[in-house]
Amino acid sequence: MWIKASKTNLYRIVAEYMILPKMKETQFKEVPEHKTHYLEWHTICGNTFRASISIIDAHPSLKIESIDKEKKRPCCSFIMNRLNLADLVERGMLKGIRHEHQLINLKPNGKLVGT
Repeated sequence: MWIKASKTNLYRIVAEYMILPKMKETQFKEVPEHKTHYLEWHTICGNTFRASISIIDAHPSLKIESIDKEKKRPCCSFIMNRLNLADLVERGMLKGIRHEHQLINLKPNGKLVGT
C-alpha cells in the first residue's frame, strides 16, 4: 500500500484534528525513500508543528508533532491517529495494496481492480 498525498489533501486531513493557518502558510515535504509526506506550519506564538502521513504496521497513520525550536526535533507532544482506509480510498490517496500476492488498484470511487 502506498500513500499518494498532496499538500491539499494532507492539509484537509490535518484540519480535521487541529486548527491550521491558511494553506499558503504551510510547507509540504515528501520523503520518497520512506514513503512519508509532511506538512509543517508555524503558529503565531512561534511554535512549529509537523504532521506526517505514512504506513505503520500496514495501517495508514497520521502523526502530529510539536518541534523543538533549538534542537529541531520532535519534543514531548504528539498525537498518533489511525486513518480510515476507506476514507483514504475516497480521497484518492492510495496507489494500491498487496493482497494475497496480487496488486489491487484502488480507484477514487472505491472500486477495486485486480491486476
